[in-house]
Amino acid sequence: MRRSIVLAALVTVAGVAAGGCAQPGVQAANGPAPQVRPTDDPADGVRVPDVKGQSARYALKLIAESRLAAVVRYAPEVLVDAGTVILSEPKAGAGLGAGDVVVLVVAGNPANVGGFDGHPGAKALTDLAAGRSDVFVGAGWDGGDPRKAYVVAIGPTADQAAWDERIAVAAGAQAYRVVRCDHSLAQLSGVKAELPDAGLSDYSSYIDPVRCAVVVQGTFTRDQVERVRQRWGTAVAVSPAH
Repeated sequence: MRRSIVLAALVTVAGVAAGGCAQPGVQAANGPAPQVRPTDDPADGVRVPDVKGQSARYALKLIAESRLAAVVRYAPEVLVDAGTVILSEPKAGAGLGAGDVVVLVVAGNPANVGGFDGHPGAKALTDLAAGRSDVFVGAGWDGGDPRKAYVVAIGPTADQAAWDERIAVAAGAQAYRVVRCDHSLAQLSGVKAELPDAGLSDYSSYIDPVRCAVVVQGTFTRDQVERVRQRWGTAVAVSPAH
């Protein structure tokens, strides 16, 4: 009996080691994954949904509906079923707390983004930021005006010097400026996932990399605005509904 237990343990260890090599290059190409805290019985009752094989857009929707935050990592060396999720970390069914991070590894390169006619540098900067969400918060037009400099937002712990050259090459002739945010994309995604806990109603929200914040739009009372600001500080920007 003891021998059977030992053999089973060895098989389990070998399986884990083999699983770590199943996708060569994915981890190295995209950097270390954010820390997560999977549990067997989460206090908040949040489970990671099964998003493997789903489109990145639909997977992000499912993650948000589960009150979790998503960080997308692209695997350009995986050419089959580009644009779909090939794995998540933690895996489907793992227990997490509301607002915790789920890393989605998506086959191929960042999806094409429209609205950049005549601005190839802005498109290249957007793709660069989307492909390394562990480094960048995102990119966008300053004030939504294409006549202004394009903004590239990096996270609080990113080594900007290590990325300056790549940013400049991607920008080409496009005027740009780099801003350092107080919160990472993962942290802002977590805040966005926690917003339902604030008791707000009839609101919309999105992450604005230019403002380095989750923008919340709606009609709110003064007390609601103050409660949001006290809980999340500069991570949230409250705006009137349009």
